[in-house]
Amino acid sequence: MNLRPYQIDAKKNIYDAFREGTPKVLLQLPTGAGKTILFSAIINDGHAANRRCLVLAHRSELINQAADKLYDGFAIESGKIKAKLEKQYHLNVQVASVQSIINRLNEVGKFDIVIIDEAHHTQLKNSYGKIIKALTEVNPDIRILGVTATPCRSNGSGFEGVFDKLIIGISIKELIAQEHLTPPKYYVAPVDLSGIKLTAGDYNNKDLSEKYMAQVSPQSLVSNYIKVANGTKCIGFAVDIEHSKAIVDCFNSNGIPAVHVDGKTPADRRDQAIIDFQSGKIQVLYNVGVFDEGFDLPAIESVQLARPSKSLIKYMQMVGRALRPAKGKDYALVLDHAGLVTEHGPVEFARKWSLKGVAKETEEKFVYKDKETQKVYEPKQLPLNIDMDNIELVELKISEIKTRQQIAIRNKIAKNMGFAKYKGFKPMFAWYKSIDKLNALNREELEEKIKMHADIFCELSEYKPGYAFHLAKRYLDEKFPEDKQKVA
Repeated sequence: MNLRPYQIDAKKNIYDAFREGTPKVLLQLPTGAGKTILFSAIINDGHAANRRCLVLAHRSELINQAADKLYDGFAIESGKIKAKLEKQYHLNVQVASVQSIINRLNEVGKFDIVIIDEAHHTQLKNSYGKIIKALTEVNPDIRILGVTATPCRSNGSGFEGVFDKLIIGISIKELIAQEHLTPPKYYVAPVDLSGIKLTAGDYNNKDLSEKYMAQVSPQSLVSNYIKVANGTKCIGFAVDIEHSKAIVDCFNSNGIPAVHVDGKTPADRRDQAIIDFQSGKIQVLYNVGVFDEGFDLPAIESVQLARPSKSLIKYMQMVGRALRPAKGKDYALVLDHAGLVTEHGPVEFARKWSLKGVAKETEEKFVYKDKETQKVYEPKQLPLNIDMDNIELVELKISEIKTRQQIAIRNKIAKNMGFAKYKGFKPMFAWYKSIDKLNALNREELEEKIKMHADIFCELSEYKPGYAFHLAKRYLDEKFPEDKQKVA
């Protein structure tokens, strides 16, 4: 099986890291970029060199997908370490359920290469971490590769200490440009999520059930589907099982064949639902916690998001279900009823990934435009009374982003200067107040921000433009004293 150029590059970077002595590597590659094909090619190399290889996954779908890809693409027969299946430890390649192998660590033997699928689930103290620790004790020279589309946890933190190096693969925008992914087209229904409680960094399910579901009715979900995505094969994501079933009932009562599945749905019924969905017998397939990961069906033409979340992982995984290209599919329709686009930005926007985590802000910016009135709104200022089909998402150019940033900074400094004048404080009060909570992912970004603040402050005060350089330098010297000593 031939790899695409970006997969070849990613593979080379992984091997370079291993050769440099980096034992635990994490690869970021978007949903639909072919992570399974790539790590299967790595296993094929290991298998040819008589290395014993292991694939770790947490769901049956992922285990079967990996085993099938190894056999279909590289003619490699693998053993499956999973409950109720025959043990085949004699085979050099094993595909294991995390839940099963954790109880068999004393019998599976030594491995040279371990692949962790959907590696964003990995923690030092959970099952993944215990498995890695045990296998490393058996073989200190083991090489571990984690693969994920989203190298961050639900709260945005990263994997420092869990993996030693992060390799960033091709971007979603590049995959779209190369026609390996279908471009998303967003339809956003304004929603008010204020007042909904948070638990462990995400919206509380009980509160969502009461407040969100009271605001967004199943009929509104069905009506908007009919309005902007009627006839498309749609995957839906709901708050909980009761919510999902209510939505499905509403679709069916409107003459649109729909089915609900969740983690407790028997495997045969779930498989039949997927078959019926693929054949067109079912038009809408709603789920709770089933199709976030490992469900690769290019026939999906739209996703309906009816489950608000603070988690970037959940959002990108949900939308990613519809991005795989298929004949006749010009766009992947994203029907957002959950404030996810506003919260996280379009999925194709560049993310600042690092082992420390992901930056909250995307590198690109966007606004909403009311197509009827032509009014433009900042994402979190979108009124609730605009119809979904009238809202257009407009990506801003770099020059427009800088202009908007300058306007925001100008307004902030002017407000602080007005307060200082009212209180009889010196103008420098406004300067320190305005830069008090500046933050950035790296020094370069912070330098740009502080210089912009300094230029505008001098413009609005009695200080000469040249003083802006000293203000910015003083701030950076205090922020990064070690750099000042290096220069000295």
